[in-house]
Amino acid sequence: DSKTVSDRDLRGLASNIRQVVPEGQRAVLVLAPKRYNELYKQMRGEGKNLNTLLAWTHTRVIEDLIKSGLRPSFILSDQFGDKRYIESRLLMDTRLSGVPVVQVHRAEADVGVAAASILARDAFLRWLDQASKTLGVTLPKGASPKVIETARSLKSRAGADILKEYAKVSFKTMQKVLAP
Repeated sequence: DSKTVSDRDLRGLASNIRQVVPEGQRAVLVLAPKRYNELYKQMRGEGKNLNTLLAWTHTRVIEDLIKSGLRPSFILSDQFGDKRYIESRLLMDTRLSGVPVVQVHRAEADVGVAAASILARDAFLRWLDQASKTLGVTLPKGASPKVIETARSLKSRAGADILKEYAKVSFKTMQKVLAP
């Protein structure tokens, strides 16, 4: 699981994976907080939940791989909710007709899913580094008191709207910061 690996080790693993797995056989979707917030708001307005958004991100990556010419014999994904979240989105793509979709809990035990998780986390860390440079402040990960302190500092310095660009405002941590 990529969350159990230190950031330093993870970056090295990601580099190794990129050297071994050719460009057209891997894809990563970076869903920056601004876009996440827009999609989350849209999906909530349609009566959908976070699992719908997760399914959207998973299927976007699969679609990108299919567009690059990859023709899988099956698709393996972590199961994070009802299996229909991913299956219904994938069935819309006729190129995937007949391709079995296997969803299991803790799919990171599979080397391919583990590698994908590492590449995704590395992309997140890269985004976090770039956002920190842009803002001139280190953006901490997670839901710690340091996250709240940094968010409050950004809010007082640049206004509440800055958080919509750099934080997932639907999370409880940001709700505390945005509350009057």
